[in-house]
Amino acid sequence: MKSLRIAITIVLLLGSALLLAQRTNLRLGTVLPTNSVWDRSLKQMASDWRTGTDDRVRLRILSGGSTGDEATILRRMKLGRPQVAALTLLGQVHDAFNVFGIPFFYESDAEALHVLEQLTPRLKTALANEGLILLNWGHGGWTHIFSADPVATLADLKRTKIFTSSGDDGMVRWYKENGFQPVPLAVTDILMGLNTGLIDSYPSPPYGALVFQWYRRTPHMLGIPLSPVFGATVISEQAWREIGEADQATLLESAQTTQEHLFSVVPEQDREAVAEMEKRGLIVASVDTAASVEFRAAAEEMTTSWRGGMVPTEIYDAALHARNAYRVDTVALSATSDAIDNTAGTVTLVVRVEDAGGKPLEGIDVRVEYSVEGRLSGGHHRVTTAASGEAMFDLVTVNENEKEESRVTVTAGTRRRSDTITIRVG
Repeated sequence: MKSLRIAITIVLLLGSALLLAQRTNLRLGTVLPTNSVWDRSLKQMASDWRTGTDDRVRLRILSGGSTGDEATILRRMKLGRPQVAALTLLGQVHDAFNVFGIPFFYESDAEALHVLEQLTPRLKTALANEGLILLNWGHGGWTHIFSADPVATLADLKRTKIFTSSGDDGMVRWYKENGFQPVPLAVTDILMGLNTGLIDSYPSPPYGALVFQWYRRTPHMLGIPLSPVFGATVISEQAWREIGEADQATLLESAQTTQEHLFSVVPEQDREAVAEMEKRGLIVASVDTAASVEFRAAAEEMTTSWRGGMVPTEIYDAALHARNAYRVDTVALSATSDAIDNTAGTVTLVVRVEDAGGKPLEGIDVRVEYSVEGRLSGGHHRVTTAASGEAMFDLVTVNENEKEESRVTVTAGTRRRSDTITIRVG
């Protein structure tokens, strides 16, 4: 009997040891505030990981900066603890992520998200080169300019002492080159800077200004958003390799659910934050269409220097292309003539692409479709718009007996705007 009890004990101990050996215990470090929507979402994801993998993967959330700032978290990840991170300053990982910090480059959440989706394969590669695997994207809202005094123009903003992140020498240099007065500080020193007069303006999502009470020193907010704040949850490549493929799929599915939740609730959270601060005295400077266009035009002129500098050329160009494709609102097709001779006749067609404000869009790929009897000279089926927003191509006849109509349709943009023209033949 005694030997039987010993045998059973050994089996139980071996079983427990085997379960522990199969279990992966992970720690996630982040500076995101404890009990915030991001913290709660991460903890729900951790619960889903544990349930979905039958307790094979456990994730402990260490929020509120308890594992250090993001630079420290990234350094510690290389040493294996923590193995996972929810990051907000992705530019510290790779310059490619600075493309989402370009002032006034994006006009809406939907537009910025479209660009993010289009760039994701390239951004995954940038993370992989740093030994990181992307689990999901995060949304931190949109930054607005908060200031002690009213800001209605870029000239007003240039007169302020504006906060910028310490350690980002490129951003400090860009500010100074364009006539601003940047003051580099750690994010944790913003309140101190406001209280001492070291700074009197800063870019921040409304929720951040409310939670940290910064708005009490800066009761003015510019109504036009500056740029989106996209974050990411990443895991070290080494830790990822230790997780089975089936469990990896479960983790990614849960992470995607978390991403969709954040992209849904965070914009509303910012709107609620603005409403709450307005009750407490915040003054939001509304920006009409003309002023908005002026802001964006001036910012576009100033931020072209980011291409190849603060943002890798390939990433900047890809973002610009994706953004402009999303903005396509009008596609118009015209021709030098509405008729073409059936013996080696030629008609030149011009397609013009514009956004909703009538601005011509450069670099837009236009798909050209034509009736069976028509043919594009040179055999090209796609054309690309120039700086004028226009692209030209020729329609030529190929059949001297042809006496029909040739219909040409052009389509462009994410939302597939199109136009059609008919050319008589013969």
